Amino acid sequence: MQHSNVELADHLSFAKHEQSEASNSRNGTTGAVIEQVDEWQSRPLDAIQPIVYLDRIVVKIRQNKKVINKAIYLALGVNLEGHKEL
Repeated sequence: MQHSNVELADHLSFAKHEQSEASNSRNGTTGAVIEQVDEWQSRPLDAIQPIVYLDRIVVKIRQNKKVINKAIYLALGVNLEGHKEL
């Protein structure tokens, strides 16, 4: 199952937002998702990425009762075996 960069960015942004909003009151499901996100983000990457794509998505979020723009930066690498790593 493949997901677009936008879907992955949305998922990660939502998970990180949930982590900051509910740091003291996590339920079992949210805690499990946050653990998976943290594990995925800290995984080791190959030393060589022959192809790297860089992109930025700007989203509107509500912060301190104001709607502001936030940038989400993505780096998509293709390793020597041809697998994509975001």
